[in-house]
Amino acid sequence: MFAKWTDDMVRDYFDTHWNATLHEVCALSGRNKSDVKSVLMDEAQEPVPTPPDNWSNSEMQDYYEAMNATCSRMLVNICEEEGK
Repeated sequence: MFAKWTDDMVRDYFDTHWNATLHEVCALSGRNKSDVKSVLMDEAQEPVPTPPDNWSNSEMQDYYEAMNATCSRMLVNICEEEGK
């Protein structure tokens, strides 16, 4: 038996493996589905850091597009796992 992953390990794997499903993360981490969802949703609910004032418009656009894509990907994976 292997040790359960920490919350940071779960988040890191999910953030670096774009096609990871909840089933996969659960199998690898040794944690159940509700626990993994809780870890990922808690991370998603933390306030988004505010970019510095000196960013150009294109840097701001890239930043918000990346943030939107990350949030959308998380919701899609969670909904797919729940069959919604």
